[in-house]
Order: sequence, then C-alpha cells, then structure tokens
Amino acid sequence: MFRYAFLIFVGLFIACSPSSEYIHISGETMGTTYHVTLQGDPSIDWESATEESLAQVNGSVNTYDPESEISRFNVGEGSFQFDGKAGKNHFLENLIVSKMVVEESNGHFDPTVMPLVNYWGFGTTGKRAVTLIDSSAVDSILQFVGWNNISFDENAVNKKHPSSQLDLSALAKGYGVDQIGLLLEKKGTKNYLVEIGGEVRARGVNEKGNPWRLGISKPYRGEKNREIEQIISLPNMALATSGNYRNFYQTDHYTYAHTINPITGFPEESSLLSASVIAKDCILADAFATAFMVMGLGKATEKVEELEGIEALFIFNDGKGGLEYWASPGLDTLLTKQ
Repeated sequence: MFRYAFLIFVGLFIACSPSSEYIHISGETMGTTYHVTLQGDPSIDWESATEESLAQVNGSVNTYDPESEISRFNVGEGSFQFDGKAGKNHFLENLIVSKMVVEESNGHFDPTVMPLVNYWGFGTTGKRAVTLIDSSAVDSILQFVGWNNISFDENAVNKKHPSSQLDLSALAKGYGVDQIGLLLEKKGTKNYLVEIGGEVRARGVNEKGNPWRLGISKPYRGEKNREIEQIISLPNMALATSGNYRNFYQTDHYTYAHTINPITGFPEESSLLSASVIAKDCILADAFATAFMVMGLGKATEKVEELEGIEALFIFNDGKGGLEYWASPGLDTLLTKQ
C-alpha cells in the first residue's frame, strides 16, 4: 500500500545546524516513518498534537486499519455514511481530490484499483507475488474497477458492486503531511518541514535561514546506498515522489512493480523510473506522482505542461543502461545536479 521514501533530506541533515529555536520530532505512521522540523513555541506539546492529527487521518483512510472508514466501506455492500466525529471528514476530503485527479489523468489515477492491488499482491489480502498470470482473472476484476463504480456526496459514499473497493494510499500520506502542516500553521508556525515516507511539505526557511533543500535519489532497484541524482530547493511548496524501484516482486519468469494500471489491470512497465512532483499541497503532488508513473513518460510530460501549479522531474531509462531526466520549465531555478 505505502510507497518507500525516495528522498534524502538535505534540508534536514546537511543544511541545518542545531538550534534551540527549531524542534525536531519523529515517529511511525501509515506503515512508514514521519519527521517534522519546526520553529515554534517549545512549551507546546508538538509531538502529541502531531500524533493526534495523524491518528484522525489513519482512522479515516488507512486500509490496514480494519476499523477505519475506508476499511468499513470496502467490506460493505453499498452505501457508507461518513463519520462526523472530527467536524471535517478526511475520507470525503480525499475523495474530492481523487475525483479531480481521476478526471485530469483520464483514469490513469483511480483509487478503485484496490481489487487489482490485492490480486497482484500489494494490498491488504497478503503480500505475495503472482507466479502464474491469469488474464481472465484480471479481466473479471476489471468490472469492479473504474471511478464510475462509486459516487459520493457530503454525507456518504456509494458503490455499485459489493466487490468494488477503494485504495487511497496514493494520496493519503500526502494528505497526512498537509494536515500536519495546517496544524502547525494554525498554531503560528511559519517555518517548518513535514515528511511522511518521503512525501514533504515545506514552508518558510530552515535553521540557517535558507529554503529547505532535498535530494532525489537515483532510481536503482535493490540499491541500498541511495545516491543523490538531483537536489531541489523547496520554497513554500510540497514534493512527492513515486517510483517502481523499491516495491516490486521478482519471480522465476518476470519482475513487476506496485504501480498498477487501472485501465489495463496489469502492472505498468515503462522507461519512466521515478516521478517527482512539486505542488502547493502535498496531496496533489502525491496523487499526480502516481498518475504520471501509470501514464508513462510521453503522456506524463504532455500532461504536466497542461496543468497549472504542477511541476515535475522525471527520471527515466535512456535505453543504454543509463539514466536521463526531464524537468518542467518551472524547476529550472530549483534544481541542482549532484
């Protein structure tokens, strides 16, 4: 469900020096880790506030929590009423953004992909590789996949087929990052960096008074010592990276990764190795990073050029065993080659 971190935190571990004005907290959430660096009032219990915010998000959109809203929707057969406990429903907020990205990506991003994610061994039904591909089984699952199979309003989400399920993991971490950022801003924090599993939201400056900087690692499968391919400055923006080089299966006959194409039903394989997306909010960067990986290099570059407020860095195989990258024009002043 959850992607591995593809960023090396230059902004945290190189560009920052110890300072009593900046507070560092970390922990575990959503099957991965989180880190927060902020300039704020030391009398505030920032860790407890962060943990409470993350617990609310997990209780809504974490498919690995059987009591979460999304899990209860997935096992249900029809309509599911949103919980009203926290005043704002996180499940609904994720569905609203999902609908927009589904439309913008022409269905290459689609959270109804969950039955396929389970079939290919990356979901909640157990981690195991498919050793014998059954095209007829994939075809039978596809009838339950497609955004037209669900509908929602401010009160409830509905499914046409009992077997349709949702997987919001392609934007849930980004959403969690944004929620922590908004929490910090509500408490008066102007300078901070929030990271969950490699998805990042940065505002203001680091402890040296400079914009936050992060390293994007080279997308090599099985690489233990991640080398930095590019360094990016992140002035008041969010960044998310998706790639196929950390979460994959290798069988006796083939290798396939966790990016499942909801249109074909099969894992997507192309020359595009990683997609790093920059946007104002991390939920959008997170969702579009997945969409671009499914689209492939050609369609993804065309789409980035159409979208407002979205920039991207694509690292791809040059066909000769090496790496090349494509960056949208808005990144020209933000990227530094390592």
